[in-house]
Amino acid sequence: MIAELLYAYTGRVFWNRICNTHKIDFGCAVLVMIEDDENWNAHFLKYLNVFCSVKKLDRIVILTTDSVNFPSEYKGIYRDSISTISHKEYLCLLDYYLLIKFSDSIIFCAKNSPQDNTSSYILDKSDISLDEYICYGVYKLRGIPNV
Repeated sequence: MIAELLYAYTGRVFWNRICNTHKIDFGCAVLVMIEDDENWNAHFLKYLNVFCSVKKLDRIVILTTDSVNFPSEYKGIYRDSISTISHKEYLCLLDYYLLIKFSDSIIFCAKNSPQDNTSSYILDKSDISLDEYICYGVYKLRGIPNV
């Protein structure tokens, strides 16, 4: 329990540093990408502009770990928005978010993290497509846009 609280506190310090470095405000969303599955990441990026438009966001910050396979077709588009974080920083940020949902504008693009994340199970055991999961479940859009 104490270790988780220490991680959460470290995550809070890290979040404050991210906010100061990237000037995070109400007009900005933060996408945290940790998966090495390029297809998974591409689907999140595919609907990102629609999400930003619906939520009236003018900026996006993408945090990735070194292991992320960032889809090549989006590298040029989001080149200035990408920052690399360590896996430990990701875990601390996630622990802080699980303790206190400190922002509605942060999106974790993970299949199996945290432990109770059932996205892989849902996608494997149901007829829900990855597009439906991302648009309805993650981005909370009212439909699947044609992009």
